[in-house]
Amino acid sequence: MEAKEEFLDIIQRVGTKLQGLPQAGPLELGAFAIILLFIGKPCLSPVRSDSTLGKPG
Repeated sequence: MEAKEEFLDIIQRVGTKLQGLPQAGPLELGAFAIILLFIGKPCLSPVRSDSTLGKPG
């Protein structure tokens, strides 16, 4: 499966989950929000080329 097809499949599954949220309870809404935060944060964070991560000092 190509990356584009895989991405579209994920988007379709997320859309299906979003349609079911009006019937979801508070626990399900909270869990879904946390999952979205963990997925969205790396996608929205800019990549820094001058990062000092892993460098001593």
